[in-house]
Amino acid sequence: MQEVIMLPSMPGVKSCVFVNRLVAYHETFAPLGNQHKKKSTKQVMSILWHEGISGRSAANVTSAFIKAISMMAEDAKDIVIWCDNCAAQNKNWTLYTSIARFMNSSADFVPQTVTLKFLETGHTFMSADSFHGQVETNMRRKKNVFNFHDFMTVPVIQTCGGSPKTVEMQPQDFTEWDKRVSGGKTVKVPLLK
Repeated sequence: MQEVIMLPSMPGVKSCVFVNRLVAYHETFAPLGNQHKKKSTKQVMSILWHEGISGRSAANVTSAFIKAISMMAEDAKDIVIWCDNCAAQNKNWTLYTSIARFMNSSADFVPQTVTLKFLETGHTFMSADSFHGQVETNMRRKKNVFNFHDFMTVPVIQTCGGSPKTVEMQPQDFTEWDKRVSGGKTVKVPLLK
């Protein structure tokens, strides 16, 4: 996930705006490898939303993962996602149990397998990091990004490695996923195997 993006983003915004700014979120699913040196058939997927729609809790980030997985399942039945070691976003019970629930659901596009792999601590450079840098560079070039619609039209988000795959999350895309993990020995909940 890219660092929080504050909108509007324009030169001198702190000298002229004294109200709360809109917080935008950008979850990126990028293929492995250097996308600049080789032409990849896989494309970057940008999942975008703002705080007016939902926040950045584990359940909200999980909803973005579920949206991405269901879209990836249209093309592939076995999905591998490389995650960084962020415990709050990628290593939590909410994410694990919700993916299990999604896999057992009767949704239109459900993959056969979803594998989450984690990079070693200290070695967390990912393709998404490079993509986030491009987004920030193009936001600076555009200079004035007044609202969420302007943010979605930042050139790199629209091209996403040559083929647009930008998804704007809608309120109905978010689910209050619960983590379904036992806090004590007396609570009976299903165990993950």
